[in-house]
Amino acid sequence: MMTLAVLSVLAAVWGIYRILEESENPLLTNYPDVSLPNFVGMTEMQARQEGDFQFEVEYVYNDEFEKDTIIAQKPTAPRTVKGNSLVMIKVSKGVMTSEMPDLVDYNRAEAQAIL
Repeated sequence: MMTLAVLSVLAAVWGIYRILEESENPLLTNYPDVSLPNFVGMTEMQARQEGDFQFEVEYVYNDEFEKDTIIAQKPTAPRTVKGNSLVMIKVSKGVMTSEMPDLVDYNRAEAQAIL
């Protein structure tokens, strides 16, 4: 009876191992160590061509970097990370602009109220 129980447990463990081995779960995948490039100054498209990384992108207005340029990343480079790692990047939307309303013929108080 004890032998049957041990064999059942071993068969279950082996079956679970086979299922997990064939899964594409990133937690179970063994990715090699790779060098993380500095993406700051690149475009998002250039960064995506640099290697095997996953990106989480946040688009922000920025007056120091041209539109579509990466202005920050986490983790920062240089360092070694696992291939297919998540890299959070901030991409410039360029300078924030807004349309100035026509304030001709308004007195100061009216113009301030409009603005």
